Amino acid sequence: MNRASTDMGNVSQVVNAIHPYVGIGSGSALNHQPEFAAHCVGGDAERAILDAATALAWTALDVAGEASAR
Repeated sequence: MNRASTDMGNVSQVVNAIHPYVGIGSGSALNHQPEFAAHCVGGDAERAILDAATALAWTALDVAGEASAR
């Protein structure tokens, strides 16, 4: 998989960081293509975003509840 450049490496030098990818079931369609954009609308994409948001919320709860994680 090709990856774009981010500042995440710099950020992770200062704070704990993860940079997950969220699959939306786009098959072979790649980012910045009309076919990919079409996959970003609808049930599969909405479920993927809800799953990702739920995981982020659980992570925030873990961090809030554990002093060592802060």
